[in-house]
Amino acid sequence: MLEPLDYRGEILLCWSLRDNKVEFYYARASGLPRWDYVMLEHKSYQAREARPELAEITEVEAADLDDRNREVVLQLYEALGERDAERVQTLLAPDLEWWFHGPRSHQHMKRLLTGEEDNFHFVIHSVDAFGPTVIAEGTDLTDSVVWVHAWTVSDGIITQVREYFNTSLIVTRVPTDASSASNCLPVWESRLSINAGKSLPGLVLAL
Repeated sequence: MLEPLDYRGEILLCWSLRDNKVEFYYARASGLPRWDYVMLEHKSYQAREARPELAEITEVEAADLDDRNREVVLQLYEALGERDAERVQTLLAPDLEWWFHGPRSHQHMKRLLTGEEDNFHFVIHSVDAFGPTVIAEGTDLTDSVVWVHAWTVSDGIITQVREYFNTSLIVTRVPTDASSASNCLPVWESRLSINAGKSLPGLVLAL
């Protein structure tokens, strides 16, 4: 997980290795991306060869996994809305990892998951899945706050949640090889934060 690297108003999103050149992808306040690179003196780093014993996941299988993980998260929100604690527990790992960024007064998810009294209702605007990671974005009932949840789902069970309140989030995928620098491009960006009408702190989440 990466936080914004403030260098002349730029944010380093990710990097990739190609031959003996390390390429960097930056986001800038102007909205125009910028590439940069550093040449390595020695070709000491080589892209890992694919392991033949690991079968590649087809697009159909990947889409099916996305749908299943997305459904698990939607079931959790439904259970939370109904205050069904028993059903919530069946969807969560007993050692759930929780990470929060935002005002402490908005730690509603923590209170709901631990059985504390809380009247907050999560109004979902979008849910997108990227393999084991499911990104949900929404507001409260009055649209006074915006939130983003990054859930990690493993075998139908939620094992981690990263929660962002009143925060602009960019999600980028870290390349697993050096085959293409385009793998560095962001895959998701907060939509509601853009329409919030006020300046919000920004973070970058690397998958």
